[in-house]
Amino acid sequence: GFILNPVGRSVFPEISGMTLNKDPWYITQTTKKSIKKALKKNQPFFVLYFSSSNHFPYVTKYPYYQAYTPKSYHGKQKYGLDSAVLGSYLEAFPGKTEIPYIVGHYDNATRLFDDNVGELLGFLKKCHIEQNTLVLVMSDHGENLYEENYGVAHGDHLLGPYSNNFVWGIYSPFEDFKGRRIEKTVRDIDVAPTLLELLGQKIPAFFKGHSLLPVIRGADFPGYPAYMETGIWHTPATPFIENRIRIPYPHILTMLQIEMPSGTISL
Repeated sequence: GFILNPVGRSVFPEISGMTLNKDPWYITQTTKKSIKKALKKNQPFFVLYFSSSNHFPYVTKYPYYQAYTPKSYHGKQKYGLDSAVLGSYLEAFPGKTEIPYIVGHYDNATRLFDDNVGELLGFLKKCHIEQNTLVLVMSDHGENLYEENYGVAHGDHLLGPYSNNFVWGIYSPFEDFKGRRIEKTVRDIDVAPTLLELLGQKIPAFFKGHSLLPVIRGADFPGYPAYMETGIWHTPATPFIENRIRIPYPHILTMLQIEMPSGTISL
């Protein structure tokens, strides 16, 4: 706790990668510095801002951790997912009375992310480049929050619509897309081709995705078939699934060997 501050983070930058110590404020400031540096050199820039504030365990800072959870609550889920739930590979069921607080923390964390996005958009305007910058907001997955017995978090099964959908939106100052919403299936591999076409750049032939610019402009679109995979936990158990449905494969430790004398770990 003594090093969770700007000085500590500068001495130990690895803190940024620790699950319980994420704070998008630091990412926001770093992003601003990167943009300022590009503007001083009069260079175009491409910035990937990655914030995992609303990734489990949904831990946020004051005052966000109480935005959608009551201040009067002092149970195990006061500041985020309880350690017992995390320690059981998310399999421990917290109890129905605790679930609203967990969902509230997810909302708290999403609010924190939204505010940081707003700060960055304000920064673009302050730098007078909001009319010369493409902005894309997306996630890499959705989240189960105990709906229909699907459990919490993501990645361990493909059941239900919640964790298996992600949303992404794009803003271009050069073209009015009229707030169009596309509900048909697209893939994350379609993001890069879309950006390249928006920038007037050639799309490499080896790209598997397709530009969605015609779709965004209103063309008929039946949707694309999408490939998904799961099974991030290398354990025989599958949280929240009673009959343990999963694709069987050897335990990760039985598939590894150490090659000597190099000490290389091979799969």
